[in-house]
Amino acid sequence: WGWWISWAPFVGTFLARISRGRKLGNVIVSCLFIPSLWTWFVLGVLGAAQIRISRQAVSAGLDLSDAAHTYGSLADKTQIGWSSTGKDGITHWTPVPDGVVRLYGLATEDVLFEHLCAYGGHSFGTFLTVIMLGVLVLYFVTSADSAAYVIDMMTANGVEERPTMQKVFWGCTQGVASVALLLSADKENPQATLDAVKAIPILLGLPFTFLVFWMCQSLLLVCKEDAGEIELNRKNFRTFIFNLELPSYVSFIAPFVYAGKIASKAWGGSTVTYMASFGFMWVAMIVFMCLGAIDKAFLSLAAACYFTFALGVAGMRTSVRGMLGITGDMISDAIACLFALPWAIGQMAVENFSCVDGKKDKSSLEV
Repeated sequence: WGWWISWAPFVGTFLARISRGRKLGNVIVSCLFIPSLWTWFVLGVLGAAQIRISRQAVSAGLDLSDAAHTYGSLADKTQIGWSSTGKDGITHWTPVPDGVVRLYGLATEDVLFEHLCAYGGHSFGTFLTVIMLGVLVLYFVTSADSAAYVIDMMTANGVEERPTMQKVFWGCTQGVASVALLLSADKENPQATLDAVKAIPILLGLPFTFLVFWMCQSLLLVCKEDAGEIELNRKNFRTFIFNLELPSYVSFIAPFVYAGKIASKAWGGSTVTYMASFGFMWVAMIVFMCLGAIDKAFLSLAAACYFTFALGVAGMRTSVRGMLGITGDMISDAIACLFALPWAIGQMAVENFSCVDGKKDKSSLEV
């Protein structure tokens, strides 16, 4: 999952650019459904065939002890194979074919080509291998070209008419980075360097996963705006979710302080009571985290306290939006408070509640 999450910005930007002017439904069908069905079909066919070849290798006696017991083409045909008794009661010996291989004992990059060589003998297997190499080259060339295109577009801040040399620069940069990576690999263990680089997208994909949640929500809002279901110039919070307000900084250490103040305005009641309630949950979370050094089970209790605290703030955020007439939904409130708790509290703390109080006073006087 880390790979496709880390590739999402590049692939998504490229697909969005080449799909400009098309309907959203057509893009979803052509870019999601059809490729997914094709991948499911191809992997299903190839996977089933490789399982069949591997089972044949096991039943024939290829035990991976050496090359002669891994590849059917190198095996002793008098020892590796199958014996069966016919209807006439005579035992028949069938030697293992050359195309039978213990595939799961091979390196990942060798499985596909050994699988292709199982069809039609050596000549046809070579033919399929050449075609597959050509397809891989096209894949890498088009991927590199698309990556250079997206990087060029991002660095130009979305400008459509970009200098050609700028795209050439980013393409050459990719090539130089790849060559430098290969040259820096350890001669004794070159795979270690590549494995370290492979781990980087997975590590970066984890924090980006939470950002994808917001991006999905943003896509839904944009679609609703385009369909006219919600107003384009609707009321929002005064500050962005990631802000530099003082309450946000305080909420990193003591979020219950401003949470209590906001709750008293949104729900009514004593500020001290709300502060004490939120503070109890926050202190309990810290205590359980400290006890987690003794027993990791306490970390689960700390996580439960945090989620309870954050979801309480999310409910408060929903009430604040209702009071101030700010559009939104409960899912957005929950995501904002779970993954950006201090900023969400700071965003609410700087809102002007006096206008709401003024409306309440005016309505009470009219009554």
